[in-house]
Amino acid sequence: MSTAKSEKVARINDKGDYKVQTSTRREIVFVIISILIAVIIWMYTIQSDSSSHSYTGKMIDIRYPSSDVMADRVLSIETALVDFKVMGNKTVISNLNDVDLRVYADLTGISDVGVYEIPIIFEANSSIYFYGKSAETITVTVTEK
Repeated sequence: MSTAKSEKVARINDKGDYKVQTSTRREIVFVIISILIAVIIWMYTIQSDSSSHSYTGKMIDIRYPSSDVMADRVLSIETALVDFKVMGNKTVISNLNDVDLRVYADLTGISDVGVYEIPIIFEANSSIYFYGKSAETITVTVTEK
């Protein structure tokens, strides 16, 4: 049984040695498939490679209440800077600029005197993840003039 298969794969040359027959067409197909698989793996690795970038002292944009509501009030904000890091696709992170990241606190709902803890809102496109935030909220104090 095994001799029949070996006769198809191997043959005896003039010296009486066995020589394995190879199909050039089959080898070319295997090489092409191997190259395609390698390119697919390479492209997947490049696209899925994540990178990170650190922002230090990024200014928080403040969205203030209307001036008529706060006409006789004074706003005092503890800090307007926040440190954070972003992580995402290497291509997206390498093309990232300050305009792509929106970090702000919305104070438009404030109208009465008091101390408020306002959440800092971190926004960017869906492929960017924020982490390592130095603050999640800012403290805002509203007093009379």
